[in-house]
Amino acid sequence: MRKNILVVDDDAFFRRMMIKTLVALDAEFTFCVDGPECLEVIESNLFNYDLILMDVHMTDMLGSEATGRIRAMAGNPLRRVPIIALTGDATWCDAERCAGAGFTGYLAKPNDLQTLHDDIDTLISTVTDDPITTKAVHLN
Repeated sequence: MRKNILVVDDDAFFRRMMIKTLVALDAEFTFCVDGPECLEVIESNLFNYDLILMDVHMTDMLGSEATGRIRAMAGNPLRRVPIIALTGDATWCDAERCAGAGFTGYLAKPNDLQTLHDDIDTLISTVTDDPITTKAVHLN
């Protein structure tokens, strides 16, 4: 079954890498360029995502703020979807800090397509029909 993934990242280069990776993984996907756009998409309830990949450092709204707002959306089933923090700053993320911000896990942004492909493939395989049982993961 194809997974539907929401990617929230303000870096155009990284989004291009993600397109190649997600197409190769046969995943359906939507991109948002910042936190406010992501919240609009989530609030619309038009899509059912299996996984959200959220950049931690964005200009209009930090990923942790957007994640907190998603988690606070009472009645919205997407508030329980696994949200993985994406960061180029490996010092920002650790399990405790990510969990405190509402993230399910974190992924350091790789510099090459193969690493990104492998990491996203691993993440997709951890997503279950019940997001509560989806395992938190740290990837390189």
